[in-house]
Amino acid sequence: MTKVVNIKTKWNEFFQDLDLLILNGHLPGEVHKKDLEYVSNELTKLRTRSLERSPALVGELYSKDKDNPAFLPTSLLRILDGTGLREVAHTRILAWAFDPERAEDEHGLPRDLFLSVLDRLSADADLDWPAGEYEIGKVEAERYTSCGRRIDIWVEGHVTTAAGEKNQWLVVIEAKIAAQLTDQLQYYETEARAWQRAGRKRLNPSFVFLKDGSPVDDVVSSEDWLPLSFKTLFELLWARIREHPEAPGYHLARHYLSGVLADVQGWTLPLKASTTIVDYQMIEFCLDLNPTSERCKNG
Repeated sequence: MTKVVNIKTKWNEFFQDLDLLILNGHLPGEVHKKDLEYVSNELTKLRTRSLERSPALVGELYSKDKDNPAFLPTSLLRILDGTGLREVAHTRILAWAFDPERAEDEHGLPRDLFLSVLDRLSADADLDWPAGEYEIGKVEAERYTSCGRRIDIWVEGHVTTAAGEKNQWLVVIEAKIAAQLTDQLQYYETEARAWQRAGRKRLNPSFVFLKDGSPVDDVVSSEDWLPLSFKTLFELLWARIREHPEAPGYHLARHYLSGVLADVQGWTLPLKASTTIVDYQMIEFCLDLNPTSERCKNG
């Protein structure tokens, strides 16, 4: 662990010095070349260790989670739509999976599936919402605003506190995959604020930007929008869905999530161990999804 910290420190120091030198019109000196050589040598060692550990990590995940979507070779949306990059297709499926009424009548997945997302948002940001029992009420895909714009996913619910007080909550989700945002977010915020003013005991709305791997700062400037990556969404949903293999929508959900990895993350599936190619994102994926992995043991 100490080596990793040293690498990061030297790497950051190198680029800080390089930026200053470039601004002053000078070229890097010999000391910076040595620092870069140090980082390069350490990264080479990291690659070697990763190649050695990769087969064991993938094998360990497969032995404990054979149904994991990463081991599927197909993308559901790519088959049905020719591409797996259309946000509307993704958000329709997600809204269907999040809808508690559909849980009863159609897919049979956990009716509180969206609460996994809500718990993550609460952990990552201060939503200023009270503690209590949260329930999902209404889930809409492509909800039209008063000015004719379409919100990707609109989720309403209520929370009952220990004192018996009941408040309504709202989460607005905007998804973007390989696309740029326009000025659309302000219209969604206006719609959500209007919802809050229209009733009593309504909490401040929460706004979620569901994104691909691009830096969130490049697309969202408003601090009101909480970033959530598709990779994180995969981990949250699969942790719950895998517990219900008997559900009618179980395999449909698996093939959808496989497409998230293949299309949004750009992975080559099925996931296989390699002794020649290192994909550090996949290694991290195996560590995150394996509860007995090396990372979890080390806390």
